[in-house]
Amino acid sequence: MNAPAGTVDLAVAGGGLAGLAQAALLRGSGLRVAVLERRTEPAADPRSIALADSSRRILDAAGLWAGLAPRAAPVARIDISQRGGFGHVRLHAADEGLEAFGWVLAADDLAAALRAAARDAPDCALHEGAAVAGLAADADGIELELAGDGAPGRLRARLLAAADGAGSGLRERLGLAADVLDRGQAALVARVDLDRAADGWAYERFTAAGPLALLPHPDGRRALVWAQERARARAARWWPEERFRAELQRALGPRAGIVAGVGARHVFDLRLRRARARVGPRSVLLGDAAHGFHPVAAQAFNLALRDAAWLAQEMRRAAAAGADFGGAEFLQAYARARDADARRVAWFTDLLGQAFPGRGPLLRGLCAAGLFALECLPGLRTRLVRFGMGADLPQSELARGAGHG
Repeated sequence: MNAPAGTVDLAVAGGGLAGLAQAALLRGSGLRVAVLERRTEPAADPRSIALADSSRRILDAAGLWAGLAPRAAPVARIDISQRGGFGHVRLHAADEGLEAFGWVLAADDLAAALRAAARDAPDCALHEGAAVAGLAADADGIELELAGDGAPGRLRARLLAAADGAGSGLRERLGLAADVLDRGQAALVARVDLDRAADGWAYERFTAAGPLALLPHPDGRRALVWAQERARARAARWWPEERFRAELQRALGPRAGIVAGVGARHVFDLRLRRARARVGPRSVLLGDAAHGFHPVAAQAFNLALRDAAWLAQEMRRAAAAGADFGGAEFLQAYARARDADARRVAWFTDLLGQAFPGRGPLLRGLCAAGLFALECLPGLRTRLVRFGMGADLPQSELARGAGHG
């Protein structure tokens, strides 16, 4: 925590997963970073985070994975099916030359590791209880007026990363409008006990209520994410446990085992959201401030981490060349490089979230036929895996597993 309070290279507004990841990925770069988090204490997060293999490589190349691995549950196999329809597909990581498709961590564990990495970096300052109250960009930097008990007064940065969440106030102040599509859905999340031991299987089930995912969790339980109509999800949160277990079992069928218990339930509203521009004057949007997606394919944080890795890589290169990484040319190049990935994720998650659980017989038939084709055609399965991982798009050095030299 030795960065000067008055001037930094990068100011990150928001101490959530995306903001902390951006700071952590700049460790050892020599760039001065300040993370501004309005809360004075981290907020508890009941979610589980499914890290794709590319995200694991990013964290590993940045020196962070070794500490996270013991707290992560691997997803070695995925079972995808549709309730009431024929056809299902089973994906095996080994068939694709992977150790695992991904790893599941408690969001709080991931946040704690990223926070420790940012806090311990010699050129990073973590200011808790500090919020951006005003800003003004000029040709050489951006002036930030800060408020809160942990605020270091005024701060000047070469670049501002707005990572202040889905309802980003900074996005509005920067004049970066976002398109929001609200389909009236919410995600119900909980930890679930099954009658069988954790075995690396993840289950994706398309039901009439909405897509359901059951993931292995490091504590031996399963992490449930069930997207439903908002009113139903809110009501289901308070159903007696016996009724909830029965409804969940009916939706899952016997494939995953018997639902033996359900922990505390939480509900999060879902909206498809994309900023029309992800960069502004001396500023860039990160994480949920830039885009929000349906959780059906666990893509949101993985995309945010790929964004952060690319930005960290290009900032390092620009700094080494004496270039201005806060200037319009640099930021527009970053936006062009990352937009294809964001468009792909938006299309993919909306398709899975809305088209596959179709209630009409035609859509159910198309869904079943698609699953049957995936089961029968190994090449198609491989293409789906690579598409879901973003492997066919340009990757940062960290995403390819190359550490900072």
